[in-house]
Amino acid sequence: MEFTKNVDQELVKMALDSYNNNIPDKYSQKEIQNTLRNAMNELAGGDVVLTPRGMREGKYNELFALIETIVTAVNMEGLQGDEFFTRFVEYRNVSLGDAPVFRVEKPSWFYVSETSDGNQTLDRQRMELGQEIMVKTTYRFIKIYEEYTRMAAGRVDFNRFVSIVAESFTKDDLNRILTGFMTMMNNELVAPYTVTGTPTEDAMLDLVDHVEAANGAPAIILGTRAALRKLPNMTAASIPNINPSRSALEDIYNMGYFGQFNGTPMVRIMQRHAIGTTDFLMPNDRLYVIAGDSQFVKMVQEGPVDMIMGQPWLQNSDISQEFLMRKKSGIALVMSREVGQFIMT
Repeated sequence: MEFTKNVDQELVKMALDSYNNNIPDKYSQKEIQNTLRNAMNELAGGDVVLTPRGMREGKYNELFALIETIVTAVNMEGLQGDEFFTRFVEYRNVSLGDAPVFRVEKPSWFYVSETSDGNQTLDRQRMELGQEIMVKTTYRFIKIYEEYTRMAAGRVDFNRFVSIVAESFTKDDLNRILTGFMTMMNNELVAPYTVTGTPTEDAMLDLVDHVEAANGAPAIILGTRAALRKLPNMTAASIPNINPSRSALEDIYNMGYFGQFNGTPMVRIMQRHAIGTTDFLMPNDRLYVIAGDSQFVKMVQEGPVDMIMGQPWLQNSDISQEFLMRKKSGIALVMSREVGQFIMT
């Protein structure tokens, strides 16, 4: 069951402002929360708490529609707040049933030949047209339950519920993107675009030059903060008789690493935990070199987030109410440019 009634966009904006702690000076967080709570109660037909009868009669459809819209918006804001996502992900939000096509073109050049006057016996060359990619989408689910007594006592904070659901979807999206990125780098790179060994300035510069030469564009170096610090000129001890500039020292103070490696910008990938563990998702011994503005991650969200009623109270032995939150999305990684990887030992 999907709830598709019109949603008050002012309420959505208010919820986003509350989530981001972006509260206008004339209001307080408490006043915003009270306004949202009162609006939710009004959408619930005046019920302060959700009741079995109201559930049965579909009384809360507008409330669930608001929750769906806010979860979708907060999920999207979380993705757009991640630098890796904004730089390297081409994102499309389409209607259910649509199948967007991504056109991918790889940089290529024609060979220029030398010949004598009147000689046209040259090899013919044809422009590469690239390829078209369709991203397969699947449903991602979150199943939640709550005890009837807590619902009836008004102890369920739906504002917190919305935030946790949206952040969980965002975490899942970003983890899938980074896991796919690492898999692609491990399986598809060959020399001279993958280097293994002790990092030296010459070896790193050689890798950067290969990537820039292949793409005809300036490169950046990506890695976790721990990985970026391992480059040989990233500590003062490796720069004898040279006093780092004030801006370089500010980089170390503010970020923990220099912002440039011999003129090549360095960008941090925020470390993440693998879901359900305390294991780091990204390796701290690898650096990645990418040139140009390639958005090699293709992501599709098909339709909005849906809130679906699960098993009703009386059908569960513990008299609990279930809710299903789902979103249909897909991720594909297509490397249309040459990239580099330095595995530090």
